Amino acid sequence: MAKRDDMELIGTTQPISMSLDDLAELVAKMSGGIGQSNEALAGAIMKLANEHTRGKRPENAINPRISAFSHPEGEEERPKSKLARETFFCGVKQSDEQLTPLEIDLFNAITESKSARKGLWSAVCEVPTNGSRGRLIVTIPASSADDLTGVYALPSILTELATGQDATDIGKLMSEMAAMKAQIDALHSGKSVAV
Repeated sequence: MAKRDDMELIGTTQPISMSLDDLAELVAKMSGGIGQSNEALAGAIMKLANEHTRGKRPENAINPRISAFSHPEGEEERPKSKLARETFFCGVKQSDEQLTPLEIDLFNAITESKSARKGLWSAVCEVPTNGSRGRLIVTIPASSADDLTGVYALPSILTELATGQDATDIGKLMSEMAAMKAQIDALHSGKSVAV
């Protein structure tokens, strides 16, 4: 039976990490040499540890790195793109880790200076110089973080800047989808379709 002082020492020590083989070796050496009882104790500990871990899959053996900021397959399966240049949105520098794959692709799709909403939204592309990657500065009217609440989502803003207002006009998109559906239905029925 352990002495009271030994029990207090055990309760106050920090947990350590070691392999099962190291633990067995430590137990075998506890009394200054390998004795019959220590060898049996080491064997029992190894058997218990092996039974405890047998059949268990190591947690996160391969971490797929799936998050809200990755593709659905995860970073291991499908890494997201990187920002093509130093990018700012409303004066805040953007980083790959803080953006979704769609947002990165939309920032990268803006390759020249553009404006939208009668000049209220702007994207200024600065050409790379002296080995720099260049810069993209996207601004919308906002003087504080509170001004950004209720504003369009970042993908909508970037889509409109990259491709024009028609890309974010829901009514126009719905009518185009209806026209495409009618063409698909006509093709399935065997009718000829003008393209």
